[in-house]
This record gives sequence, structure tokens and C-alpha cells, in this order.
Amino acid sequence: MPIKLPKNTRIYVFGSYLTVDNPNDLDILIVYDPKFVNPAIAYRKYKKLMNPLRTQTRLDLDLTLFTFMELEETEFLIKSKAVDIKQIPELSDFCEAI
Repeated sequence: MPIKLPKNTRIYVFGSYLTVDNPNDLDILIVYDPKFVNPAIAYRKYKKLMNPLRTQTRLDLDLTLFTFMELEETEFLIKSKAVDIKQIPELSDFCEAI
């Protein structure tokens, strides 16, 4: 069941989920806008919002959070070869409402 995320939130998948048949976990990159989510509570808020994904995949989730500015500064998307969650067929239902 899709969840409703705060405005200007993007979700990406990276790591072993993209490269092996039976990954031990699911690495999630959440990019958010601090105008809509206070950085002091962002991790806690998004961790709770990701519970349906954890239930659906039956995998532990490793969350990484960046603001859009931090993402640009670190080039994490390029370095990690992260893929938009909407591009992963078995996970795309999760983000219909995003």
C-alpha cells in the first residue's frame, strides 16, 4: 500500500538489492527538503514512514538521508549508482502516491 510522504521527498535504492538475487537488506536513500521536514527529526520521521516497505520486502532497511543540497555536494547518486524506487518493478507500487 502506497504511503504519503512529505512534499519534495525522493526515494532511491542502492547497494546489494540492485546487484544480488538474495540481498540481506535494502539500502534506501531519502532526499528531502528541510523546508518541509525538520532535519532534527527527519531520520525518525522517515524511518516510521518506511515501515510498510520493510513489511513488504521482509528486509531490514538501511536508511541514508540527505537534503537536496547535501546530495548535490556529495554526488552520492552518481557514486552509489542509486536508482529511483519507481524504476524497480517490485517496489514501484510502494511509491504510487509519491
